[in-house]
Amino acid sequence: MSFPFEWVPSTTKNTSRKVVNQLERKAGEFYTATVADRLAIVNNKDNTAIHDAIDMHVKKGKKFKLSKAPKFISIKLKNILIDEDIQRELNCLHISKILKDFDERRTMPVTGVIFPGETILHCTDGQHTLVSWAKLAQAGLIEGVEADEWMEMELQCWYVETADRSFAREQFAFINGIGKLTIAEYDNHKQRVLSYRLDNNNKVEYAHSDDIQTIMEARNIYPILADDKQNAGIPGTLTHLAAITTLSPSCQAFIWDCHNAYWPDDVVDAAEIGLYKHLYAKADVPIDSPEYQTFIKNFNSIIKEFFTDPGQLKNTVQETWRGYTKAVHGSDDGKLKGCPNNASINVVLKIYQKIGGKFSVPNTVLSHTEAGHDLIDYLSPGIKRKINKVIKDAKDSA
Repeated sequence: MSFPFEWVPSTTKNTSRKVVNQLERKAGEFYTATVADRLAIVNNKDNTAIHDAIDMHVKKGKKFKLSKAPKFISIKLKNILIDEDIQRELNCLHISKILKDFDERRTMPVTGVIFPGETILHCTDGQHTLVSWAKLAQAGLIEGVEADEWMEMELQCWYVETADRSFAREQFAFINGIGKLTIAEYDNHKQRVLSYRLDNNNKVEYAHSDDIQTIMEARNIYPILADDKQNAGIPGTLTHLAAITTLSPSCQAFIWDCHNAYWPDDVVDAAEIGLYKHLYAKADVPIDSPEYQTFIKNFNSIIKEFFTDPGQLKNTVQETWRGYTKAVHGSDDGKLKGCPNNASINVVLKIYQKIGGKFSVPNTVLSHTEAGHDLIDYLSPGIKRKINKVIKDAKDSA
C-alpha cells in the first residue's frame, strides 16, 4: 500500500504585519525612556485597574508620606537577625550559585524592619545575599575586613521602623509576591543577546544566546513576550523560549526549517518544538536525505489531514491520553498520569504505519501500549473512522 497523502501547502498568506524585532540592533543603538514616557503609558484610559486604585485612595482621602518610605542604614552583621518564622528555609544551593558568580555591583539590598528602641535589624528579605556577604567576609575576601572580624563588617540595608511585627511578614510576602514580577525567559534572553551585541560582552552564555537568536532570525523566527500585543499573532513569533534554550543549534535549525516548510503562516506552537526535537533526536539517517525529507512531508501531512495543525494534535492527544490511562489503570483517578511529551509523535507515527508508511520510523512508536491497550485506539471515533476509510480506499484501489 503506497502512502495516500501528498503535502499540500496552505494557500492562505498572512503578510499584513511584520514583526518588530527588539533584538535587531546596531552597536550603540540603545533604547531608553523617561519616567514621563512610562507614566504616559500608565495614564492610558484603558488601564482601568490603575485608575480604579487611584480613585479608591482619593475617595478615602488617603495621603502617603515620603518620610515613611524605607531608608538605608549601615549596620554590622552581628546586629542582624534572620527571622525564621518569616523567611524561607536557607537554600545552600542558591548560596553556591550566588558565590560562584558573585559581583558586588549586582547584589540586591537586604531588607528588614527595626522595632522602636532597638538596634537590631530583623531581615525580612535577602537572607541569601546577606549570608553570601558573610561567607566572603569570613573567608577574608572582602577588602578592609579581617576574616576573624567578619561579624563587625557593616552592610547597607533597607529598613522600615515599625512596632508591628506582622508588617514584617506582610513585607516578605509583598516583596516576593505582588511586589515582584516574575522574570520571563525572554527577558533573560534579551539581556544576554543585547549584552553580546551592544556591550561587547563575550561571555559564553551571552554568545550562546546570540547564536540562538541568529539562528532564529535567519529563518524569520522571532521570540517575543507572551503579552507582546504589538507582535501577537504574527507568523513566526515564538513565546515558548524556555523550551529551546538547551537544544543544540542544529536541532533548533531543524525545528525552524520544519516550521517554515509546513506551518509558515502560523505562530510557533510549543507542540511543534516537542514533535520536531523528538524527530531530530531519533533520526537514524541524514535529515537532509531524500528519504527522510519524504518521511517528514508524510508525517506533517498526517497532522494536517487528521488534526489540522500541531496545536490541535496536542489537544486531541491529551484527551486521548485520558481515555487510555483510565482503560489501563481502571477508574481510579489517583493513578492517572499526565500526558507525556512523546505521546503526540507516538500517535502520528502509529497512524503513519497504519496507512502505508514504509520509512523506518523511530522506536517511539513502540511506546504507550500497556495491559493490552494501545494509545491510538482511544482516538475519537471520528478520527478512527477516517483512518479506517483511508486504509480501505487504499486497499480497494490496489
